[in-house]
Amino acid sequence: MGVFVPMVKESIELLYQFDRDFVVDSGEFEQRFEWGPVPLESSIATTARASAERRCTASVRST
Repeated sequence: MGVFVPMVKESIELLYQFDRDFVVDSGEFEQRFEWGPVPLESSIATTARASAERRCTASVRST
């Protein structure tokens, strides 16, 4: 199949990425920059607020 559809060949070569979980250790980054993960509830609220503000600003500019 990869002979006729190059994307299939490339995707087969990447399958190894999905046979186990990704493990990420952010400890060194957090220590260096004194910055850690943000709680999900806070992230959702901030994103929703920013999106609403952007929509309001966009509607003011278009009128």
